[in-house]
Amino acid sequence: MRKMLSKIKRNLVKAGATALAILMAFGTVAQTTTITSEAATASVVYKVHGAVYGWQGERSNGQTAGTEGQSRQLECFTAYIKGVNGSIKYRVHVQDYGWMGWTGDNRPAGTTGEGRRIEAIEMKLEGDAANRYHVEYRSHCQNVGWTPWVRSGVSGTTGQGLRMEAIQVRLVAKSGAAINTNNSTGNFAALQAQYPSGSTWNSSYKDKAWTCHGFACLLADKYTNSDPYTWGKKYNLNSLKAGDVVRFSRPHSILVTGVNGNTVTYVDCNWVGANKIQWNQTCSKSQLTKKFGSLSYVMSK
Repeated sequence: MRKMLSKIKRNLVKAGATALAILMAFGTVAQTTTITSEAATASVVYKVHGAVYGWQGERSNGQTAGTEGQSRQLECFTAYIKGVNGSIKYRVHVQDYGWMGWTGDNRPAGTTGEGRRIEAIEMKLEGDAANRYHVEYRSHCQNVGWTPWVRSGVSGTTGQGLRMEAIQVRLVAKSGAAINTNNSTGNFAALQAQYPSGSTWNSSYKDKAWTCHGFACLLADKYTNSDPYTWGKKYNLNSLKAGDVVRFSRPHSILVTGVNGNTVTYVDCNWVGANKIQWNQTCSKSQLTKKFGSLSYVMSK
C-alpha cells in the first residue's frame, strides 16, 4: 500500500508540472498576441524644457513642442517611441558646449537650470524601428522660422548663435514616398511644410470642390501630379492607399497619407476647427465611418 501511494504521488507531481508548463506556454502566447496588437501603430512621443516655462507636456506625431513668436529658447529635449520594437537616439548642439553625446529613450539631452540654448538637434532610429520607419523632424529657429523636414540629419543651426524655439517630430513608414524637398510630387513632407497643421485653407480646387473636399483634392493633385477628378471611383475601403481622396456622407473628405493594416493615416481640413488643417490623424477603417458617416466614394488613381 505504501508503494502504491508513493507512485500515485509521483504521478500527480508529474501531472502538475505538465499542467504548469502548458499554462505558462499559453500565457506567453497570449502576452505576445497582446503586444503585437498594441504595436499595430507606431508613434514618437517627445517633450521639451524651455526658458521661462520649464518642462512642457508630452507631444507626439508631428505636434509642436516649444513656442513660436515668444523668443524663448529650448534647453532640453527627450523622446521615446512606442508601438514598435527598437529605440530612438538623439543628440543636441548646446550653447558653449557644442555637440553633446548621443542619448535616447526618454533620457534628457541638453541642460536645465543653466540658461543654455539648444541650437541644433540630430536623431536616428535603431532596431526594428529603423527597419520599418524613418524619423523626420524640423525645428523653429530664431531669425529662420521653420526649417525643412529632415531624416536622420541635422536640424537647426551651428556657429550662428541662434536658439531653437520649437520642434516637431514624426515617424514615417518606409513604404511611404521618399523625401524630396525640391517639389511636392510624391512628397507629403513638402506638402505639410507648405500647408502645416493649425493653418487655415479656404479656397477651391479648380472651382470644382471647396473646403474639406477641395483641400483633399488639391493635395491629391500635388502628391500625384494628376487631377483626382480624372480618376476612377471605388465604393469600399478595402484597398486604400496613400494619395486616395475619401468622401463621407457627413459630408467630409480626407486625403489618405498612409495605410498600415487596418489603420489609416490622413490629413484633412475644416474638421477640428473652421478651415483648419490637421495632419497625422490616425483611425481604423471602421472608426472612419463612425466618425465621418457612411462612405460615399473613394477617388483613387
